[in-house]
Amino acid sequence: MAYGGGEIVGVDPATESGIARGVPGGVPVLRVVDFRVHSTDTNAVIFKHATLWIAQYFQRPPEALFIEPPIPPRKLSDDKLAGTNAIMIAMGLYALFVGIAAVKGVAVYNAPIQSWRSVFFGTGNGHLKRNVAKRKAKDACRILGWDCAGNDNAAEAGGIWTFGVNVLAPNKMPALHKLSPLFARSQAA
Repeated sequence: MAYGGGEIVGVDPATESGIARGVPGGVPVLRVVDFRVHSTDTNAVIFKHATLWIAQYFQRPPEALFIEPPIPPRKLSDDKLAGTNAIMIAMGLYALFVGIAAVKGVAVYNAPIQSWRSVFFGTGNGHLKRNVAKRKAKDACRILGWDCAGNDNAAEAGGIWTFGVNVLAPNKMPALHKLSPLFARSQAA
């Protein structure tokens, strides 16, 4: 599909989802949407909130959605499998974003974690602990002058959005990605 110059949305799907939206060459709007309104919300209530919010958000459809797919359970360590409910929520939210986007005619692309991190700050997932990667995403947003309100989910959505820009409009990548050592890419790749 040829890119037509419209908005790109980047999503880090979770109960507290990071969302980035903007046109390549501009500054994306970064935000967080918490689909758990009350601490007692069941999965059904979380998915209800998400469905309503996503459907409303895509009333003005972007041209493309880039979304981080959930990590397959077989790739998680035993301690992370203890959070089976979190895995179910991540998969359900991913399905809702992708399904509603498809209904609205939005082109949908997966943004695997290693791929978007490589584009956003030059390092894949393999060598970074989760908290280090989240800090680097917030640092990248700060350097770029993007307001993530100190939230790592919003910052990671900015990274996913940047990956989308790199895929669809690489000539519109943020200038600092060409200048800052934070974004230096390995020549071995």
